[in-house]
Amino acid sequence: MKTTALVFLLFSALVPLTLIPRHVVAQQKRNQSKGTSSTSADSAASRSGCALLPISLLEKTFGEKFDDEPMEGKMPPAYDGAWGTTCKFSPKPPFSKQHPTTVEFTVFVEASPGDAKHTFEQAATFLADTSKPKPGIGDSSYWALSKPNEPRLAVLKGKAHFSLQLEPPNENKLKELATAVTAQL
Repeated sequence: MKTTALVFLLFSALVPLTLIPRHVVAQQKRNQSKGTSSTSADSAASRSGCALLPISLLEKTFGEKFDDEPMEGKMPPAYDGAWGTTCKFSPKPPFSKQHPTTVEFTVFVEASPGDAKHTFEQAATFLADTSKPKPGIGDSSYWALSKPNEPRLAVLKGKAHFSLQLEPPNENKLKELATAVTAQL
């Protein structure tokens, strides 16, 4: 049973269940919350999913224009935690570089920092690449095992834990982007 759960966790950490354009998800959320109002402070506090990685931050970090809406999907909970969101951000043509940058961002926002830390540490037991030094971002971070020459960075900050991967691979840009996302949490 433990082997089955581990295989599911490892597979689900890499493959989203569904990919839905972000604007469709946003419309569904608007439809569900009609009749409610919130202040800008409430809006900032309630950000989750792909909204935790603003397009403006990607454009500033990479010097490229990105599509207005990423592809968004749901990720199953890890160790009885919260459901997560996976986001794939793609650049807009015309591309300013020979190899346009694609960003994969997976984020889970747990009920409490303690829950997030517990889930993050359990996942690290199986996913951390112990041959690499810890990057020192957020409350905790590690380089995750992934395909050869395709680094993935996992970060814990407060109630959130997320991972980032870039195509083409670039560890320095991964650290820069992870640091910027962490500063917003």
